[in-house]
Amino acid sequence: MEARLERTEARVEKTLAEVKSEFSGMRADLALFREQTSSQLSHVPSKSFLVGTAIGIVAAVLAALGIGAAMFGNGIMVTTASVDRANQALTLAEENATQIQELTRGLQALLDKQAGSTTEPAPPTTGN
Repeated sequence: MEARLERTEARVEKTLAEVKSEFSGMRADLALFREQTSSQLSHVPSKSFLVGTAIGIVAAVLAALGIGAAMFGNGIMVTTASVDRANQALTLAEENATQIQELTRGLQALLDKQAGSTTEPAPPTTGN
């Protein structure tokens, strides 16, 4: 029975040595992983920097919205003035188009009248 006990103890010690060997290997791997992780994270900005940046962005957006709201009324007035001027320009363009049509008809009538007249040479003019 003592022999069995010694064999069992030898197996347990052998298994324990193997487990300790595995754990020491895992510790070395873990230490290497920590070193690699810390070197890769060394260039990442800190939490306080990220929070400060976020607060700055929110403040800039709120300021832009405040200015936008203040300028909205001015934009309405400018738009109204622009629409009025556009309507005036459209009216003027329509009047000009009508006048151009009348002038074109008058010129066409003169050309038709000229074409219908006899083609006699014009009398010479004297330069007095």
